[in-house]
Amino acid sequence: MAPLRCLAEERSLRRDHLAFFSRMEDLLGERKGIGGNVDGICGAVLSDLGFPFQAGRAFFLAGRLPGLTAHILRETSGGSFRRYALREVGEESSPLREGLGRAPGGGFRVSGRREAREIRRHREPQGERS
Repeated sequence: MAPLRCLAEERSLRRDHLAFFSRMEDLLGERKGIGGNVDGICGAVLSDLGFPFQAGRAFFLAGRLPGLTAHILRETSGGSFRRYALREVGEESSPLREGLGRAPGGGFRVSGRREAREIRRHREPQGERS
């Protein structure tokens, strides 16, 4: 994070947020033995550059997007990517959920294609089943 801090100190118009982050990082180091992370310093620099704090998520995601994309491409090209059936998670019972396993925390788990077929079968109108 030192190069980012140096660039920020050289080019920022304001340094209020970076100074606050640095002080917070010092206190965390003294009291807990931990330092700040890259998202913290990026948030401070973005705030010093005049961006609203809400914009931070977009910037943080942008830095992670190439890695996420590479992971998805690797999984889909290798044939090991598994598509899961998506459905509601809740406590209420319904015909779609009868016989399906419970996930930890009270939700319902999705375990693959067989359950997806079962869900589709329950969703078809009664007259159209074969």
